[in-house]
Amino acid sequence: MEFPQYDEKLKDGFCLNPSAAQFDRRYFLQFNPLDNTPGYAASYVVGAQWVETEACGKLPIAVLPKIPNVDYLEMFMQCFNNPDEYESFHKIYDIDFESETMECETLESILSPLLIVQYVNIVQQLLHKGLRKSYVPKSENLYKVRGRIAMSVNLKINTLKGRQHKIFCKYQEYTNDTIENRIIKRALNVSKDIVGRLRSSSVAKLDTIINACLSKMSDVSDCVSLSELKQVKYNVIYRDYKEVVNMAKYILKRYDYNMSEEKGRTNANIPPFWIDMPLLFEHYIGGILAISYPDDIIYQAKGKTGYPDFLSKTTQAILDTKYMPQLDEKDPETDIIRQLSGYSRDCEILDLLGADYKTIIPCAFIYPDAKSTENGNTVFSHPLTELLSPGSVYAVNKLTDFYRIGVGLPKTYTIE
Repeated sequence: MEFPQYDEKLKDGFCLNPSAAQFDRRYFLQFNPLDNTPGYAASYVVGAQWVETEACGKLPIAVLPKIPNVDYLEMFMQCFNNPDEYESFHKIYDIDFESETMECETLESILSPLLIVQYVNIVQQLLHKGLRKSYVPKSENLYKVRGRIAMSVNLKINTLKGRQHKIFCKYQEYTNDTIENRIIKRALNVSKDIVGRLRSSSVAKLDTIINACLSKMSDVSDCVSLSELKQVKYNVIYRDYKEVVNMAKYILKRYDYNMSEEKGRTNANIPPFWIDMPLLFEHYIGGILAISYPDDIIYQAKGKTGYPDFLSKTTQAILDTKYMPQLDEKDPETDIIRQLSGYSRDCEILDLLGADYKTIIPCAFIYPDAKSTENGNTVFSHPLTELLSPGSVYAVNKLTDFYRIGVGLPKTYTIE
């Protein structure tokens, strides 16, 4: 089908966060009237969405990654190397579990690791606080009375068979083995199976985290029926459980055949979701910098001219990420140079760096280089003073103390 050049219902585009300030808005599709052929174009957001149009009605539209074979599991895992990243990780993506699914097998390889990494991390947070205990009804043949005697059952299995030493009782036990916790553990075991089918440098690390979570739930069973999955209720006192259990239920319905109500459905059917690739790249680099230069990096410091992504206190340098894969084919854009130069003359930022106002501050922008064989871990294994020096291979010609650092994104994994 031919997509309309301009659509009255879609107007300026499909905005993913319309309530945000104009600068912070993210578009799945955006109208660009300045091109030689005006029309709607995809941005650096990947995913799949239902888009309502005047001309063609409701359409399932997928935006695929501009860089192929990226190891998203590794990128997601790197984000959590920075202890400050967890709370802001949810801003990178959104998954609409309630909307109608669509068929797009290509994006399943991105959705699966996203679901599993996020689920494992929210379970970690829950376990750090401690599992919720509750009273669970039990029925058991005992040697002494506990709770109340189930008279009819006791008569049938004990009295009539001469087992006078046994009493069948029904009682309440205060335990971790609640239906909510069993759902969480069952989804953890399913996640472990999925991770085992991924090819990524982060598989072993994620598997270790899952095993640690499972060991903390050793007193919880993972036996769950489909009817229990439907009947589980939430206690308003434990609101943090709602997100974890909802995500666990989705993982079970999607990947656990015994829990799925749609036996014929395949994983090619995905819910509407999106990932903000520039923000993911920023957090990916942030996780690497946090490990490579501990206690040295300031993230998103507020200045008069804006919020530079990273400041290095030791090197007194400004680092900014730009998710623009095309930068490896041409010189840096003037707007990038102006933006970072503005940061380097911002008194509030210079004060944070402890730099003299007349000092020339090294500025560097970091971008994904599809041709590079060195990923972020390799590049930033060197001291920043070495990377940001006039003789460095990253120095930009005819600009003083300005650097462009291209990093290769981690590659690749496939689901077997």
